[in-house]
Amino acid sequence: MNKFAISVFAGILLASLNAYANEGAKREEMFGKMKEIKVAGIQDKINAMQNALSCVKSASNHDQMKSCDEQERHAMESIQQQQKSRWEAMKQNK
Repeated sequence: MNKFAISVFAGILLASLNAYANEGAKREEMFGKMKEIKVAGIQDKINAMQNALSCVKSASNHDQMKSCDEQERHAMESIQQQQKSRWEAMKQNK
């Protein structure tokens, strides 16, 4: 009876360890995907800010500066939407 209980316990323990290892691999894969999405978003923001800087430097009057501000705002809103889409796509591909 004791040998049977020990073998059942050992089997359950091994199954638990295997499930834990599989979950760890999934977590690492998800981390890699999340990191890629985060880096892409940061790079998009850097590009938008560089474009805004260039626009502001070349502005010669208030109207041009206002146009730069609007372009920057639209670019950031677009980036935010892209990031949401990327996150949602990643979540669906789990």
